[in-house]
Amino acid sequence: MASAAPVTSALWSGKFYTKLHGADALALLNSPDKAGCFLVRASHSAPGALSVVYHRDGRGCSTSIKPGPGGGFSVRSEDGVISQYASFHEFFSCYPALFAKELDLSEHKQNDLEYRLFTPSWSGNIYTKLSSPEALDLVSKAGKSGAYLVRNSQTSNFYVVVFNTPGTAVGASNFIITPTEDGKLTTTHESGVIVWDSLGALLACYSTGDNPVFTEELVLSPEYERKQLQTSPSIAAVASAALAFGSVSGGSGAKEDCAKEL
Repeated sequence: MASAAPVTSALWSGKFYTKLHGADALALLNSPDKAGCFLVRASHSAPGALSVVYHRDGRGCSTSIKPGPGGGFSVRSEDGVISQYASFHEFFSCYPALFAKELDLSEHKQNDLEYRLFTPSWSGNIYTKLSSPEALDLVSKAGKSGAYLVRNSQTSNFYVVVFNTPGTAVGASNFIITPTEDGKLTTTHESGVIVWDSLGALLACYSTGDNPVFTEELVLSPEYERKQLQTSPSIAAVASAALAFGSVSGGSGAKEDCAKEL
């Protein structure tokens, strides 16, 4: 499978550090010469979330960004205020003074500065005639932690994400996603039921963080029939040219308002 193009905005390369802890990131942004600089790291306390670390008022600060099941991104500021943005581009563009330059850590060689590129998590492919045993076998033989595919259940009205689970007896597991009457999707967890607006939003939420679950989609040969759904507008926008170069909704007034909230 060819690698997906990295997600970028006009200000952010898509690079996020996977092992960089919050205190260390803040220390990197503390000095006065880092005014206008920022970096992005995977949150270790909130799987699926990213933290943007930046310099403000003479010190390092951070804010959390997490894909929302209802679309867009939720941004939580240091004082607990939660704001919604349609894309990374919109968020970074709201604060040009804070996010003027992505911090280059290439001169650092420490293990905790390993990074990944945030990429579109799913093409929209759903395999329509792939049985459970076949899917588990194919994903297991892929031999890659994080490999996955999406299929229709052959016996019930639900979707299944089949993903690689090294160390288990089969080597792959099923993640069941149930459609609701109002067109949404639900998944069941130990903590309860989560409602999603789209498969794209769900897959993107579990493709980030310190221990991402879905990182590389398996694309099967044409003999395996498939249909293609449009991915979530909120997450697919991450992969679109509109994210990197599109206009920011809301105009200058929206920028002024959100700059007061961060």
